[in-house]
Amino acid sequence: MRNPPGSRATCVVHYPSLRVMAGNPYWAMLESGLKEAGIKLLDEPDAHKLRWLFKNRNRVGILHFHYFQFLYCNRGRSRARLVYVARFALFLLLARLLGYRTVLTLHNLKPTHPLNPAWIDYLGHWLAANFTQRVIVHCHEARRLLAARYGRKNNVIEVAHPHYLGYASGKPSKTEARKILRLPPRSPVFLFFGGVRRNKGLENLIQTFKEIEEREPTLLIAGKPEPGAGYAEQLQSLAGKDPRIRFHFGYIPDEELALFFNASDIVVLPFSAILTSSSTILAMSFARAVIAPRMGCLPELLEPGAGWLYEADSPGALLQTLGRSLKEDWRQAGVTALERVTRHTPAIFIRETLSCYGCTNSAA
Repeated sequence: MRNPPGSRATCVVHYPSLRVMAGNPYWAMLESGLKEAGIKLLDEPDAHKLRWLFKNRNRVGILHFHYFQFLYCNRGRSRARLVYVARFALFLLLARLLGYRTVLTLHNLKPTHPLNPAWIDYLGHWLAANFTQRVIVHCHEARRLLAARYGRKNNVIEVAHPHYLGYASGKPSKTEARKILRLPPRSPVFLFFGGVRRNKGLENLIQTFKEIEEREPTLLIAGKPEPGAGYAEQLQSLAGKDPRIRFHFGYIPDEELALFFNASDIVVLPFSAILTSSSTILAMSFARAVIAPRMGCLPELLEPGAGWLYEADSPGALLQTLGRSLKEDWRQAGVTALERVTRHTPAIFIRETLSCYGCTNSAA
């Protein structure tokens, strides 16, 4: 399929707009890669409206959904509305009738922030999973879970999640990074890095880490807390006076990623629920072994040898895994992690995304 520059097929609207997505290199990589391939990304504030579909049917060819709850919830984004879900269904059906290609990337199997009533929220996700023409998943297990939860089996395309080697600079050194962050110079450092939210299992991590009898290891929790007052303070209160637990709350720009990962030895991501994990890809790109629950895409990324998986519903499993990692060769596990993730290049990611768009012969 040939798509001349400027044609309808090379004009894409993302939901939400990539311009407003932040806190994850994935979005910048997707945006820059598509632009370099000749794709025109449009920021259309009214792109959720039915009349917009009619007005732009000869200008825009592809509608790419990432997160979509905002299309069927109330203004306060606290409740799902059945009437808005019905409108969302009409929007997706009308888009197909008007000739748009609709694509969904399944980043999460269930919403990060569930809405009430739960059955209406589920219905909104079911519509997105089944009314879009193609669904992108980042691993084989995601394909299986998509079929099991939403019944979608056809036109599901596995697109490898790209590595973040471009962000994994060699500076500062471990010694310099620990000095800047005021961490012990020689003790093992566990790092949690990412959005500090209630679905990340941080309470369990802090309580479990406090049970480690060795006084040597350090736990560093770094990332921007979820909106609303109290959660960061709750975690600090839970840590109590344990001097081994350190916090660095706030948005961390891309240019400072190396500071935190180079200071660490092992990355711990104790998710309570997860499908695709950019945090795991980021850690592997910095040659760091990862401890995580056996969920979603994580086994395909980490097994064998790139980290340690545990059963999230098994009491004491996280504690045992933390202790095991200290006794094993985490440096070699980090090398294995880097070797494994290196083959998933941004170029392949963009090429496979373009294939889903039907733009394989674009300027790329």
